[in-house]
Amino acid sequence: MILRSVLFGAAVVMAVASFPVVASAQKPITVQEALQRAKPAVVLVVAEVASEVTLDCGSGPQKVTPPVFRETGTGWFLDADGWLITNGHVVQPAHEPPRWLANQQAQRAVTTACLPQMLKKMGLQPGDASDREEAAKRKLLDAVLPTAKVNLQPQIFVVTAKGRLKAEVKKYSPPVSEMSAKDLALLKVDGDSFPVLPLADSRSVQVGDPVHILGFPGVVLSHELLSKSTIVDSVVTNGAVSAIQADASNNPLIQTDASAAWGNSGGPTVDDRGKVVGVLTFVSLAPGAEGAIVQGFNFVIPSAAVTDFVRGTPAKINGASKFNDVWYAGLTAFYAEDYPGALRRFEEADKIHPNLPDVRRKLAEAREYVKNPPPKPFPWFWVAIGVTFLSAGGFGGQWLHRWNKNRYRVQPFEVVRMMESGKVPTIVDARNVDAYEKLPLKIPGSVRVTPDDLAGSAEVASKVAIPIAGYETCSYGTVSFRDYIAARAVHFVQPDVAWAGGLTETLKIAHLAQAANLPLAPHIHGSAVAVAAAVHLLGAVRNGSMAEMVFPAHPLMGDLVREPLVVDGAGEIDLGERPGLGIELDLDAVKRYRVG
Repeated sequence: MILRSVLFGAAVVMAVASFPVVASAQKPITVQEALQRAKPAVVLVVAEVASEVTLDCGSGPQKVTPPVFRETGTGWFLDADGWLITNGHVVQPAHEPPRWLANQQAQRAVTTACLPQMLKKMGLQPGDASDREEAAKRKLLDAVLPTAKVNLQPQIFVVTAKGRLKAEVKKYSPPVSEMSAKDLALLKVDGDSFPVLPLADSRSVQVGDPVHILGFPGVVLSHELLSKSTIVDSVVTNGAVSAIQADASNNPLIQTDASAAWGNSGGPTVDDRGKVVGVLTFVSLAPGAEGAIVQGFNFVIPSAAVTDFVRGTPAKINGASKFNDVWYAGLTAFYAEDYPGALRRFEEADKIHPNLPDVRRKLAEAREYVKNPPPKPFPWFWVAIGVTFLSAGGFGGQWLHRWNKNRYRVQPFEVVRMMESGKVPTIVDARNVDAYEKLPLKIPGSVRVTPDDLAGSAEVASKVAIPIAGYETCSYGTVSFRDYIAARAVHFVQPDVAWAGGLTETLKIAHLAQAANLPLAPHIHGSAVAVAAAVHLLGAVRNGSMAEMVFPAHPLMGDLVREPLVVDGAGEIDLGERPGLGIELDLDAVKRYRVG
C-alpha cells in the first residue's frame, strides 16, 4: 500500500512538473515577439529617376541636371534568396517612367537654368513681383520646352542595414486603374539568407481580426526630430480588419482601420502570429484639392493574391531562412528568460545580417540581462504545489498509520453482526487495572484479563481458535513460564533472552515447553548479541519453531558486531560455522554507543 501511494504521488508530481513544458511548446507567441520576428524582413523601397536635360536658354545648348525624382515605399522579403514584394505603383516611376515625369524634369531644368537669367535682364530678384515672375516663367517654358531633350536615368533599390541594394523588377502588375487589388511587383536583389515573412491564408481572415501594418511612412522618414537610423527601422501601426471589400474590377480587398500614410505602400499587413495576411495598397483621401489622408479606411491586397502573383517564378513562398532560424530561436530563448542562450543566437543573427536595428536592440538587452539578471518573481505556483503535496503526504501518513494500527481491530458493529448471525464471539477486556476501575462500562459476557492475570489468560486460550503466543515480558524466568505452561495459557512459548534471565534461563524454559509438548518461539528485540544468542538457542532445541523479530529494528542489531547475522529474503538466518555465538564485537562501535 505504501509503495503504491508513493508511486502514485511520484506520477502526479511528474505529470504536474511536465505539464508546463508541454504547454510552453504549444503556447502561441506573444504579439510583441511576433512583430519582432517580422520586422527584420521589411525594407525601404526607393524608385529613383535622375535626368539630364539638354536645352537652349538663348545663349546656346547646355546640359542641366535637375533634382532627382524619388518615390519611396515599403517592401518585404518572401524568399531568403533576395526575392521581395512591393506595390506596382511604388516602382512604376522607375520601371515605366511616365511622360509626365519627363515633362516635369524638363520644366525643372528650364526653371533652374533659364529663369534666373531672364529675371536679371528684367531687373527683378526672385520673389520681388510674383505675377511678373510667373509670366516670365510661362514665356520661357513655351519657348524652351519644345526643343529640350530629356535623358532619364531610372533605378530601383532597397535600403537595408547593409546599405543600398540594387533591385531588378522580375514581375510587374501595374494598377488597372489609379489603385487596384492587382497592384504588385516582384523584385530581386543579390544576396542570400535574408529574413523572410511567412504568408497566412487570407481566406480565413474575419472582420474584427487584429492586424498590424509594417512600413516606412514618409512622415517618419522626413521628420526633423528623428534620427536618420529610422531609414532602416520599420514602423508598426495596429488595428483590426473592418471589412472585406472588392475593387472596381471585383478583386477582393481587405479594409482595415490600422493607420497608414504615404510610404507604407507595399508594406506587409501581418496577424498576431507575424504572418502576412496582405499587402497595403492604397489609402483614402479626403475630397478637395488638398486631399488629406483619411485614417481608418485603408486597403490591403490579400495574401492569396500574392501567392497567385508569384506562381511560376523562382521565388519560393514560406521557404527556409538561415537568419529566421537563428533569430526566432533567440527570441524564443529571450522570452523564456534564457538570456545566455538568447545572446548566443542574437550574436549569430548579427553576423548573418549586421546592424539590423531590432537585432542590435535585443543584443543590448540580452547582454544587460546576462550581466545583471532581473529579479525573478516568487514561485507561488510551485510553493502551492509543494505545500499541497506535503499536506497530502502528512494526512496520508496519518491515515496510513491509523489504518495499520487498527487493521486487526474488530469494530463494534462487526461484533453485533456476528452475534446476530448466531456466532458467539469471545470478547476479551484487557484494560489495565486503573482504566478498568475508573470506567463504569462493563462488557457483558466478556473475559476480563489483565496483563498479569494467569487464570484469565488460560481462559482466553481455551476459548479462542487462534494460537496464543506469550509472554516475553515475564520477568521471573522459569518460575513465570512454568505457571503459564502448566495452566495451558499459551500455545507458543515466547521468552526473550534479554528479559527471561539470559541464555541459561531461557534454555530451561525451552525444556519446560518441550516437556509440555509446546513449541518454542523466542521474542527478539535486543542488540546483535541478543539476536545471536536467541537464534543459536532456537537452533539448539528440539521444539524450536520460529522467532518473532523486526530486523533491523534499531542500529544496535547490526552495528555492534563486525559481521552481523542477516535475515534473508525467505526470513531465514544462516548461523555459520564460527564458534560460540558466531559473532565478533566491534569495539569501536561499543565505545560509540557506551553510556556513562
